[in-house]
Amino acid sequence: MEVKMKVFIIVLSVFILGAVSSNTTAQPRKTPVVKKAVQQTKTTEVPKPEERPVTVYLKEGEPVSGKFVDASSEGLHLVVAGNKLIVHWKNIKQVSYTDVAPVEPPAPKIDKGKEALEGAVKSLKKLSTAVEVGINFQEFSRRLIDIKIEYEGYLSAITDADAKSELMKAMEAYEDSKTIWNYMVGNNSMGRATGDLFPDYEPGKTLQAKYSLPTYRTSGLHLMEGDKAMKLIWVVAASHIEKAAAKLEGK
Repeated sequence: MEVKMKVFIIVLSVFILGAVSSNTTAQPRKTPVVKKAVQQTKTTEVPKPEERPVTVYLKEGEPVSGKFVDASSEGLHLVVAGNKLIVHWKNIKQVSYTDVAPVEPPAPKIDKGKEALEGAVKSLKKLSTAVEVGINFQEFSRRLIDIKIEYEGYLSAITDADAKSELMKAMEAYEDSKTIWNYMVGNNSMGRATGDLFPDYEPGKTLQAKYSLPTYRTSGLHLMEGDKAMKLIWVVAASHIEKAAAKLEGK
C-alpha cells in the first residue's frame, strides 16, 4: 500500500510538471520596428540653365556678346553667332547679363563731306611733302597734274565752305609756283640766265603783289629772287592745307 502510494505521487508530480511546462513555453519575441533615421528622398533632375544673353568685357579688345551656356574652371562657355566659344577667366574684365538679346550697334553714318575733305587734304599733302624733300621741275609738273585731278574729284563733295576755300588757295599757290619755276627754266627767259624775276613785269608783278614777295635792287634794277619766291609760295600753300586739315578735327 505504501509502495502504491509512492508510485501515485510520482506519476501525479510528473503530470503536474508537464502541464505547467506546456503553459509556460516561451513565445517567440516580436522584432520591434525601428524607423529609419534618414528617409530616402526623391531625386529631381536639375534643369539645364537657359542660354541667357551675356556680354563679356575683356581686359584687352572689344567686348564679346552672345548666349551664356555654362561656366567651368576654364572660363565662360558661350554661343556666339552659332559657334561655341570659351572665354578664359584670365582674359575677362567684367560680365554683364541681360534678359534682352544684344542689339547690334547701328552702322556709323558716313559724313560724305568730311570724307571728301580728308581725301583732298591727303592729296595735297603728297605735293607738300614732295617739295619739302626735293623735286625737279619735270617731276613737280607731273605730280601737280595728277594731284589736281585727284583733288578736284573730292572738291565738289566738300560741304565745309571754309575748308574748301583753303584747299583752293593751296592748289592755286602751287600753280603760281609752277609759273615762276617755268619762267626760271624756260628758254630765252631772263630768269634762266639770272635766276631772278622782274617785279615790275609779268609774271613777277602779279605774284609779288599777291604773296608780298621780297624784292631787291642792284645796279639800278628792281629784281625778285625766283628760288626764294617759289619756296615762300610753297609755305603759303602748306599753311592753307593745314587750315583745311584742322577742320577735320573740328577746329
